[in-house]
Amino acid sequence: TTATTTATTTHQFDLQLEQDGFLRKFDTAAVLWPTGYLLSLCLANPHDCGIERELVEAARSVVTDHNNNSNSNNSNNTVVAIELGAGIGAPSIVLSRFLQRRRREQQRGNNVSDDGGLILATDRALHALALTKDNAKRANVPLLLAHVEDHTNLTRLDQVKEQTNQSNGYAIVLGSSLQGLFDFQTQQPQHMLWRVLDNLLDRNNPHAIAVLAHVDGAVVPPTQQQLGTMFECVKRIPGNHFEMQTRSGDDSDFVISLYRRRRAVESIPLEEVETSPTEREL
Repeated sequence: TTATTTATTTHQFDLQLEQDGFLRKFDTAAVLWPTGYLLSLCLANPHDCGIERELVEAARSVVTDHNNNSNSNNSNNTVVAIELGAGIGAPSIVLSRFLQRRRREQQRGNNVSDDGGLILATDRALHALALTKDNAKRANVPLLLAHVEDHTNLTRLDQVKEQTNQSNGYAIVLGSSLQGLFDFQTQQPQHMLWRVLDNLLDRNNPHAIAVLAHVDGAVVPPTQQQLGTMFECVKRIPGNHFEMQTRSGDDSDFVISLYRRRRAVESIPLEEVETSPTEREL
């Protein structure tokens, strides 16, 4: 039984979310964290957030590859994204809504659409996955669910990939405030975060990306000069862009960062999305 209903207003729609915060005191898996809220805002309107092109290219590449290598053209059955530590499922649900909307727009224009696909939401808490299932049903979006007790367990992640017929990995990885991964120590090239992303991001998809929401400084990429550096940060979107601020009225210390595999060619300069005045109190 859920204790409360939260209405999250996005640029495109109102998302009604059930969470268990009052019934399970201090249960972090069953509530919407500020970083999860920020990630949801970004995915609800990725054009405004500045990552629409990256999302579309990543999803389209894997779905096109699926259709080219399959007797079926049903791209809706392709798992394009995985969320680690999904909690109550807000980012996964919002991304699914975005991909569905793009597919409908393409079809209305009589264009062949390679947009679409399924999102896989994972969490270590079974009751959180139950909430995600209910929230997805309420939002009328399809989601796949997987119980992953430890998102640093690469063997378990390999199993999940096999179970979803994505042995090469996923086009998009989502994560917000992931304990054990976002620990202010990620400057090391062999940090577990980069090993997890190396495992999950499709090596055959040059557009595959990770979209991470975290406290500023909790995720910092290794320098390009360090041996073994696998990933690079290509965009950063501060919480101020969504008018978020701290309780004391200061600038938000939350940020969204977009990562991809480091390319052999010269890197594109890091893009920082312009901020807007901070007015909304978190």
